[in-house]
Amino acid sequence: MTKENKERRFARKVLPFLVAVLLIPVAVLCYSALRTSVIRVAGDFFYPYLAAVKMPVRFLSDKTLLFCTRTELAARLEHLTKVNNRLALQAAAAIELMRENEVLRSQLKLKPMSRWRYVNAQVLLRDPLRWQEHLTIDRGSDDGIYPGCAVIVSDFNNNPIFAGVISSTSKHTSVVNTIYNPLLKMSGTVGSRAVGFINGTDRHGSGRNVPIDYLPSDEKCVPGESVMTTGLEHRIPGGIKIGELISVSEQNHLISESTLVSGVVRASFDPNMLRFVTVTVPDDPDLPEKR
Repeated sequence: MTKENKERRFARKVLPFLVAVLLIPVAVLCYSALRTSVIRVAGDFFYPYLAAVKMPVRFLSDKTLLFCTRTELAARLEHLTKVNNRLALQAAAAIELMRENEVLRSQLKLKPMSRWRYVNAQVLLRDPLRWQEHLTIDRGSDDGIYPGCAVIVSDFNNNPIFAGVISSTSKHTSVVNTIYNPLLKMSGTVGSRAVGFINGTDRHGSGRNVPIDYLPSDEKCVPGESVMTTGLEHRIPGGIKIGELISVSEQNHLISESTLVSGVVRASFDPNMLRFVTVTVPDDPDLPEKR
């Protein structure tokens, strides 16, 4: 067998395979285009027949309305208005349930901390006059919660955000002093080293801004730095974000030491639309956290 005959035989075997491989994407593209065209043509063709089924119903409904009195039309309109309002309320409730579900999922995805356990709770009561400062939750001493335990929420990345501290408990409920309550005084770390005290003096914040005092001036705190819990309070875990430093004064006028300055922290905790929180309970409440 000559070399030319071998090449011809090889070409006869390979050529159909190559043609088939090339035709596959062409067939797919043609199928998608033909399918869309057929669906459109079929829809236009069958539309009169499909619409004809509903035409008598609409015709009778329209004719029935013509025989109704004004009183009957007004009654029907009032009924439809009530139905629409009820459906709108149901839709709003469904949206609220979806939001609550997202918050609960976020709370459950909080990263666990060593030597701490989480107790999830629902907000029961809010004080209208001190909306940002107080709240009552549905977990108490029977759930292992006691005064001094930290209360946290979750951000969009499932990271803990400091919200407040348990101030008092009963068997089934607890009262929380939030970060916006002037009675809550605690330490906070600005950046990596500077330690100050949230609500350390008689200064009061406004909105979501809270004061931080007794910051060492030699640390050169810069606005924009994160403010975290220190862990010095043994019932509050360290490393939880409180907020961000937004300003630093030249000198703290409420204290005599010129080496200390004060600042303002924009708290990350949003007290509005709050339904669920998480309480951090140390495994050993009598011993400070080992760092």
